[in-house]
Amino acid sequence: MEIFLITLLAIVLFIEHGGTLREKVISVAINNPYGAIKYLGSGALLILIISFLPTLFLSIYMRQNGFFAFELFGEQRLAVQVLSANAFLNYLLVGFFLSFGFLIWSNTKNWFSRISAILVSLFTFGVVIWVAYVSGKFELAITILSFCIVIGVYIVFWLGTSPSKKAKYWWIPLFISGLILFSPIIYGSNTAMIVENALQQMKVGGIDIEYYEPLQPNNNAHKARLLLRTPTFYYVRNDEEHGTSPKMNTLILPAEQIAIRYMSK
Repeated sequence: MEIFLITLLAIVLFIEHGGTLREKVISVAINNPYGAIKYLGSGALLILIISFLPTLFLSIYMRQNGFFAFELFGEQRLAVQVLSANAFLNYLLVGFFLSFGFLIWSNTKNWFSRISAILVSLFTFGVVIWVAYVSGKFELAITILSFCIVIGVYIVFWLGTSPSKKAKYWWIPLFISGLILFSPIIYGSNTAMIVENALQQMKVGGIDIEYYEPLQPNNNAHKARLLLRTPTFYYVRNDEEHGTSPKMNTLILPAEQIAIRYMSK
């Protein structure tokens, strides 16, 4: 209901204060109604798939690591949404700055603006490569760059094209929808890297820890890899346990009985 009211408010404000953009939209609706409808439909599908991505990404990450946190899809769904919004905002900013050069280049003839925008994009690309070089995580950097480039392509299409071109090339949101839906499934290990990176940003996963039972007399600490931290459980991979596969070493520890401390690198 709230989304409907917000959408209705946005439509009313656009009709009242849309200016030249409103006239262009009306012109497209009259001259190419089928293209406009197709664009709106493909755009709506893209929004729907983006809203589904956090669930898909987390499911792939958990599958890769051999566990499933049921509580994330129940009463703790809001926490997942906050975590996803934080991570997506970071990737959205990177995607925007990567595409900034092309966006400005195609919309202005001022050479100073063009060169400045290109430098911003090159600087963003350089920062990602530098971080990859320092951390040694080149595969993660390539994965994040690929994901951000896809975001950047749609930003250029959305901000850099007129309503008539959006209606003409209505299939672009549809193509991007299929790309961001099936690529994570095909490249599951790379998707797990992106999720782990997002969890590391919030200190709730992808971190080396020590865990122990504080109420036990001999509370020996065990080294482990924190896969995911929720208010209810700690999902860890303990390489001290027996087993040849990392999935076989995944433990589910009750948060009320276990204490953890992060290990500094």
